Amino acid sequence: MTEWLLKTFTTYRGNFYRPGEVMELIDKEVNSYPLKALVERGHLVRMEASESLELRPRVLEEVNGIGPTYAEEIVDRYRTIEKLVEAGASELSEEISGVDLEKAEEIIELVTS
Repeated sequence: MTEWLLKTFTTYRGNFYRPGEVMELIDKEVNSYPLKALVERGHLVRMEASESLELRPRVLEEVNGIGPTYAEEIVDRYRTIEKLVEAGASELSEEISGVDLEKAEEIIELVTS
């Protein structure tokens, strides 16, 4: 399986995907319709190894109480998992209003697991 970064809204196999989400796909899937069309148009691109450490809003939304707005704010502020972990839960809770220490700890635990 290879990680692919989606740059547009799309549906695939009954699931909805937003820009910035990562799809794990096998070559056969990528080389057939409809994904092949997305690749050809540049809407679906293969991720480099370094990009896999980038924070993704969809992952952060797995924490109860973290919706799209908070997730985007966290991603905009920290960009990578490394920077978020380096900042730590206390800084995260101080920098992002509405994210208390408990939620910040959950977020750090989620991205490091």
